[in-house]
Amino acid sequence: MVAGMISIELQPTDLANIRFAYSPLVELSMSYKRLRADGASLFPRWADEVRHALHDTPLPYMDALILPRDYVADFITPTPTRREVEIEEEFARVRETPHETIRKNVRTLIALDGESPERLHFLAHPDEALDRLLDEMRLYWNRTLAAYWPRIIDVLENDVLFRARELALDGAECLFVNLSPIVRFRPNVIQLHKEYYYCDPTTEYSLDGRGLNLVPVIFACRDLSWQVSPEWAPMFIYGARGAGLWYGAPLPDPEEALQLALGSGKARLLVALKTPAHTSELARRLNITSGAVSQQLGRLNQAGLVEPKRSSNKVYYHLTPRGQKLLELFAS
Repeated sequence: MVAGMISIELQPTDLANIRFAYSPLVELSMSYKRLRADGASLFPRWADEVRHALHDTPLPYMDALILPRDYVADFITPTPTRREVEIEEEFARVRETPHETIRKNVRTLIALDGESPERLHFLAHPDEALDRLLDEMRLYWNRTLAAYWPRIIDVLENDVLFRARELALDGAECLFVNLSPIVRFRPNVIQLHKEYYYCDPTTEYSLDGRGLNLVPVIFACRDLSWQVSPEWAPMFIYGARGAGLWYGAPLPDPEEALQLALGSGKARLLVALKTPAHTSELARRLNITSGAVSQQLGRLNQAGLVEPKRSSNKVYYHLTPRGQKLLELFAS
């Protein structure tokens, strides 16, 4: 393991082109990396499910490209350009990777971790090896993450809403330093103070006016990860806020006084909106109908306690400052 500092030079146009996106393929790759590194200790029940789902199912091509503590081949985490993308669209992007890029990434893996039959297969016959890889990734996705993806999207959308608001209200410095403790923001430069296993000698990068894509993930590995290379748009991968919510953690019961003041339904809804959410997500989490949720949200909105905001093709509700103060008052 090596400690060091990565410097990424910014231009004014880079700060003006900060974009948020998420990706089922990036989530897939990071989840497998986390699973190999520490058994997904962050989500032990999910890890147990995966072990049963993949029992006696080797994934040698994924193993060859996703190291548990080092490098993940860049071509299997292409920078996402939008949200709400389908996994098969991303598999198609991987399938179109130039052979030169595949071989470049695989040579990096060999330098770090040695040769393997699968890595040599990528060097000799990249199209054949890609077919094997995508078959494995599709199987892994279907058995381990596909059923949870709608819930994961909810958490990622909530994170994007929070970060976008933070950027608009508090500026780029606040946004970046809150992504991870390793980030320092200086005029025209982002510094990453990091202990890392991937011993790339490059320590200075420039975005060259291409902007920066910020990609939240549930299965963050240690700290923030970065991908700054000529083949793809620059990207930071960071841990989403409220990552544990995708596995259906129970909501805390509202304080009795809050229930007496608002009624049980509206009180539970107000507590649930500590994290922004859309109507169907709230209905699922509270085990009530979407119609009942909409009715209660309308009343809370009229009272100035919550407000809607559109993101992509969904409307998310979040607490207003008045709603936040009300929760704080009854929690004290």
